[in-house]
Amino acid sequence: MSVPILSSRQNTWAGVRWVVSGVAVMTALASGVAAGQDMGGAAHPGGYVKGKATPARPERALPQRRLPLSQLPAQVVLDRVEATRVQREATGQLSKPGVPLQIGFSREVPMLRNTAHTSALLSWTSLSGGHIAAISLTSPDALGLRLGLLVEKLPLTALLRFYAQGSEQVFEVSGQEIMETIARNRAAGDTSDEARTYWSPVIDGQEITVEIDLPAGVAPEEVKFSIPRVSHLFSSPLETHALHTQIGDAESCHLDSMCCTSTKGIK
Repeated sequence: MSVPILSSRQNTWAGVRWVVSGVAVMTALASGVAAGQDMGGAAHPGGYVKGKATPARPERALPQRRLPLSQLPAQVVLDRVEATRVQREATGQLSKPGVPLQIGFSREVPMLRNTAHTSALLSWTSLSGGHIAAISLTSPDALGLRLGLLVEKLPLTALLRFYAQGSEQVFEVSGQEIMETIARNRAAGDTSDEARTYWSPVIDGQEITVEIDLPAGVAPEEVKFSIPRVSHLFSSPLETHALHTQIGDAESCHLDSMCCTSTKGIK
C-alpha cells in the first residue's frame, strides 16, 4: 500500500504541531494504516454531536526546542551517498502522467540499529524537574529527512520534538499519540516491526534532531526505541518550486519514499 506524498497541495502531518515564525498550525492526516505509515494523532478542534457543542481540547503551549544550547545532542553522521545512486534513483523512474513520483530512498542507520545502541547515545540532562536528551542525525546532501523510530517502550507523558539545528520550525508529538498510533497498527492486524515504527514529519535539509522531553517522575529508563532507518529525500516536498513540474506530471499519485522499506526505494 502507499501513502500520498506531502506535496505542495498536501502539506499535512498527523499528530504534530508546526511552528514557523511564531505561528502554530494544527494538522491532521486521515486515519488508516499503510505499512506502518499511520503517523499518529490528530487535531481536536472540537466536535458537534446531536445539537450539543463539544469543548475543544485544551491547547498545549507552542512547541519550542528545550535542550539547552550548551548541551549538544548526540551526533550521528551517515556516509555520503554516491552521486550515481542519487542520479539513478531520481532518473530511473517512468516520466509519464499517473506514475508515482519517487522523491527519496531508505537508508540504514547502523549506529542506531537497536535499542541498546540508541540508549547508549542518549545523554540525559536534568531540566525543570524532568529529563531531556536529543540525537542529531545527518545524511549528507539530503534535501529532507524523516526518522523511523522503532518503539519498544515510551511513556505517554513524554514529548518528542523534531527540528533542524538552527531552524525555528519545531514539530511536537506526545508519547500518547505515538503509542496510540502503534495500537491502531496492531489492531489492524500488523504485528511486524513496521507496526511499531513511527515516522517523523519531514524536516527540510540534511540534518534532523529528535528531542525527548520527560516530565518529573518519569525515569529515562522508561524510554526504549531505536532509529534503524531514515528516509533520505533527494527532492524536497517542502520546496514547492523544485517539485511543481514533477508533481503536475505525476497528477494525483504521489508516494512517500517510506512506503517501501527496500533500500532500493520505490519503483
